[in-house]
Parts: sequence; structure tokens; C-alpha cells
Amino acid sequence: MKVLAIIHGFHPLRGGAETAALEIASRARREGVETVVLTARMGGLPRDDEVRGVRVIRTRIPPRRLGPAGPGAMLAFAASALPRAHRLAGEADLVHAHFTLPAGLIALIARRTQGRPYLVSLPGSDVPGYSLRPFSRLYGSTVPLVRRVWRGASRVVAVSEDLRRYALRVDPAARIEIIPSGVESARDGSTGEERREPGRILLVGRLIPLKGQAVFLRALARVRERYRGSLSAEIVGAGPDLERLRAEAARLGLSQVVSIPGFLSDEALATQYARASLFVMPSLNDAGPLAVLEAMAAGLPVVASAVGGIPEMVGRAGGLLVPPGDEQVLADAILAVLSDPARAAEMARTSRETALEFDWDAIARRYVSMYREVLSEEPRA
Repeated sequence: MKVLAIIHGFHPLRGGAETAALEIASRARREGVETVVLTARMGGLPRDDEVRGVRVIRTRIPPRRLGPAGPGAMLAFAASALPRAHRLAGEADLVHAHFTLPAGLIALIARRTQGRPYLVSLPGSDVPGYSLRPFSRLYGSTVPLVRRVWRGASRVVAVSEDLRRYALRVDPAARIEIIPSGVESARDGSTGEERREPGRILLVGRLIPLKGQAVFLRALARVRERYRGSLSAEIVGAGPDLERLRAEAARLGLSQVVSIPGFLSDEALATQYARASLFVMPSLNDAGPLAVLEAMAAGLPVVASAVGGIPEMVGRAGGLLVPPGDEQVLADAILAVLSDPARAAEMARTSRETALEFDWDAIARRYVSMYREVLSEEPRA
């Protein structure tokens, strides 16, 4: 089976959708699926590449459009990718679009020109009204186009039940199934507890208002007033709020407590997961953040906002859920975990066990099964 995967951002970018596209494609190879990824070319990356056994074809977009995926970048990618997608779809059995726009639109056009079925994976920001990101508001003006993309797809896949419910408000006629995000689960039985630093808190995510890091900083200032043990925090991620968050930490007198290094390599991030004793995800909205699953797989207790798809992960893992944007309740939850080592240890054990249910191998097999179902329903002429 040959699959064309389309996504406007891809490795080495490390967002949830980018990671999912790589993990699904690379692991599907074990099931006999050959995937070609069509994506945007950034910087000096090669046009034709191979990443973990997956062929990657990058189409150039204007340099001024590079960086975070805003409307300009996505439009530029759609225009540049269409000719390549037409040819590559003709060589594939089906198309897997990651994001409704622009990838889903490209897949819809390819279906009309090449007759190939397609499925669309929804990470969340591409569902009109779901995300609080500024550019996502543009989706509200494209609802008719979004509906057309979804209705033309053989399958539409949401990463959480919450996202599915929201998408059905946009289009009640859409056929939407759920396959969650995945994670690389440790299976060697080790816990890494000997490396944990008491009182060390970790946050991982894009540095944007939606992720709630500023709320966490205000909560941490409250924690510091009441917690008597060693206290430190690491806020990892890239994004436009980097300097603003550093300034806010200084304003709150937290410069000696909080480190905000920006982007870290996978190896450096793994070290942070191993050193931390608590993971916090204070998002204001989030369909199903990959970082939460990574923290669970690393055996960390989790405190997170009760928004989007987060309760579907954290609630099952025995984590603590708090209202989004409430710094006092967030501070209380952090203190509850840091002040009770026995409770933290039990939460960590449950996190690790629950993460096994989200193992990337199992997630990839579910997608491969879906591919086969689609092809059986729409046999190639």
C-alpha cells in the first residue's frame, strides 16, 4: 500500500501534528505501508529527503512565509504543493491529510483529479472556533470550505472526544472517528526516580498565550510563598512569547527559580523529563497535547487544565485537573502534589501505566487498519 501524507510543517519541527505525521508514517512501514510525505521546505533542508525510512518531499515557499504556520505560510504551501500533490497522488493508493487546511483542501483537489480517497486528521487548531490562536479565527470564515473538505473525505479523525463533539457542531453530517495522539512508551520497567529533583516542575509547549505559561508563573509565585522545600521550574518551548515570559518571571521575582531556555533538542528534553518531579500543563484550550503524554510516559505526576481533550488523558492517569486560567487553584494543586510524596508516587505510577495505552505502535496500527478499510470501501478502478 502506498500513502501520500500532506502536512505544511514536518520534521524537524516538533509540534503535535508534525510528530504524529512522522510516527505514523515511520511505524506504518512495519505493516507494509510505504508513505511519501509532502511538506514545506524550510531553510536549507533538502528538497528530497529521507527521515526514519520515510521519503520526504519538500516544496519551497517564499522565505518571508517561513516560521510559525500562519495564513500566509499555509496559502503559499497550498499553491506550491498542488502540482506535486497531483503527481504524487497518482502514484499512491490514498492520501492522508494532516490538518483540514491547507492539506485537506489539497487532498480534495487530488481526489477530483486523480480519484484517490483521502482521510483528514484534525489536531484541533483547524476546527473553526476550537482554538484561541489568532490565525485560527480565519477558519470561521471558511466553514463552507471546511465542510466540503470533511464531506469529501472517506474518514475524518479527531484526536479526542471533545474535539469530535466540537467538529460535529461545525458539520453534523461529517463522519468523524477518534484516534488519539501517541507517545513513545518506556517498556523496560525503569522509573528513573533516582534522577528526580524534588520540587522541580516542568512545562513543555509552544510559548503562546493559549498554553497558559503566564498563568503558571503567577501560580508559582503563590506556591513559593507557601512551599518550604526546594523549588524550581523549567518552561521549555519555542514561540513568540519567549521574551515576554522571561520578563514576567523577572517581574514576579522568579528569575532564580524559573528557567525558560526556549527550544531544546529531543535529547535535552528527555533529560528534563527525567529530572522533573511534576509536570504542569496550564493550557487555556488544547485538543490533546503531546507533551502531556510524554510526561505520563516519563512517569511524572500531572497537573493540567480541564480543557479540550486533556481530561481524557490526565483524568484516566489519576492526574489533577484545574479550571483554566485560575492561578490560585493551580497553585493549590501544585502544592498538593509537591507536599505529598506518597501521593505523587502513586500518580507517577498511574501516569506510566496509562501512557502504555497511547503507544505509537498501537496508534499507527489503528491508522493502517483505517487505510485498509478505506481502500476496501473505495476499490481502485
